[in-house]
Amino acid sequence: MNQEEYREKRHARQLPRLKVFMDVVFAILLWQIFMMLPDIKNYPEVKTVWELLTIDLDDLATFVIGLIFIVIYWGQNNRLFSHLVSTDNKHTAISVVQLFLLLTYFHFMSMGLRFNDDPSALLMQSVSLALVGFTSMWGWHYAANKKDLIDSDMPKNNIPYMKVTILPEPIAACISIPFAFVGPIAWEISWLSYPIVAYLIKKYVNAQVAKAMDSTP
Repeated sequence: MNQEEYREKRHARQLPRLKVFMDVVFAILLWQIFMMLPDIKNYPEVKTVWELLTIDLDDLATFVIGLIFIVIYWGQNNRLFSHLVSTDNKHTAISVVQLFLLLTYFHFMSMGLRFNDDPSALLMQSVSLALVGFTSMWGWHYAANKKDLIDSDMPKNNIPYMKVTILPEPIAACISIPFAFVGPIAWEISWLSYPIVAYLIKKYVNAQVAKAMDSTP
C-alpha cells in the first residue's frame, strides 16, 4: 500500500468519527434549548402548563425558532453526509467551523432571552444561522470538487443541486436580518419566509434535475 492509498484509507476511517462528533454537538444543543424553557419553580403564581409556556410569548417564539432550525440543520447535515464515503483535513475543519457557528447562534439565543429588547442579539442570531448555512454549502462544494469524498454511486446530475437545497435556511436568516431592528415580533414573523423559500428552491431543484436527466443520453 503506497502513501496515497494509506491516506485515503485513513480519511475514510475519519468520517464516522466526524459524524458522531457532529451528532453529539447537535444533541447537546437540543438538550440545552429544552433546559432553557420556563421552570415552574421560578413562577409560583402560575396555575397551568399552558400559562407557564405562554408567560412570555417572545421567549417561546425564540425557543421554537431555535428548535426548528437546529433540527433542520441536523437533518440537512445527516442528508449531506450520507452521500460521503470519506473526509479529509480541510473538510473536517469546515465541519468544525459549522459547529462553532451553531454554538455561536446558541450563545446569542441565550443573550436574546436575557436582553429581549436588544436588536443586536436578534441580529447576531440571524447572522450566525445564515453563516451556518453558507458554511454547509462551502463544505458540500469542497466535497463535490474532491472526487474521493462523495459516493461514486451518487447520480452525477444530483451533485451540483445538493448545494442549492441548502439555500432556504441561510436565505431565510438573511431575510430576518433587517427585521431585527424593527422589533422582536417583526423578527419572529419574518422567519415565516422559510417555508416559502424552501418550496421555491425545492421546485427549482426538481425542475433542474428532471431537465438534466432528460438531456442525459
